[in-house]
Amino acid sequence: MYEFAKELFFNATIMISFITLSNQLFREKIATPSSTMHRKVLTGLMAGLLGCLLMVFSVHVTSDIYLDLRNLPIIMMALYTTFPSAIVASLVIGLFRIAYFGINQSSIIAFVAAICIGIGCGLIGKLNIRRSVKWILSILIAFIIAALPMAVALS
Repeated sequence: MYEFAKELFFNATIMISFITLSNQLFREKIATPSSTMHRKVLTGLMAGLLGCLLMVFSVHVTSDIYLDLRNLPIIMMALYTTFPSAIVASLVIGLFRIAYFGINQSSIIAFVAAICIGIGCGLIGKLNIRRSVKWILSILIAFIIAALPMAVALS
């Protein structure tokens, strides 16, 4: 249990450090709805890179299941930047999952889940509701989408 908590804490530390450094270096370059598609794609690539880094330092649960915070960069893109940035981040994260862990059922499911989370959270990000409600809905969607395949894999 101690090793699990330590690895999860390390994952959170990576995310916080990456976000802080990115905010300091790229504050004026983060995509907004009025940004060019080029900027939206680059912002999504940066978030995808964060998701990949989080996967490299993921917590090993079973032989095919890894726990990490890779979905949070997708949610952040959906809620704080643009829908295209969320989709690019989810594509990068999903493709990296297949490339890094190999082509297997778990990787393909994780790829599809990342895309679904990007689409679902991207649509939530477009809603005209309070940001706190968007966060709750996005985390709920991400949890459900990620938990369903994990429940199937563990059964």
